[in-house]
Amino acid sequence: MTEVKSIIVEAVGVSANASPNNPLGKRAAVVIEAAMSTAVLECMAAGIADPAEIRAQMLAARDKAKADFYGALLNPNGDDNGNDK
Repeated sequence: MTEVKSIIVEAVGVSANASPNNPLGKRAAVVIEAAMSTAVLECMAAGIADPAEIRAQMLAARDKAKADFYGALLNPNGDDNGNDK
């Protein structure tokens, strides 16, 4: 009989969904999911293994990606405060 060895693994699930009523939703979801995935990879590269910290970094990345994505659409020639550049 073959001996089975147990190993501990870590995993993080990342998902972003879009409203079917939002024509840009699918594109936004891809951008947001990529930002969240990048945040997870950056945590792993920095040796951060605390789930609460990883979650916080993911949510911060999500918020920034949403603001960047929709902000650029709402104010393409301005800064974050609605001022033209």
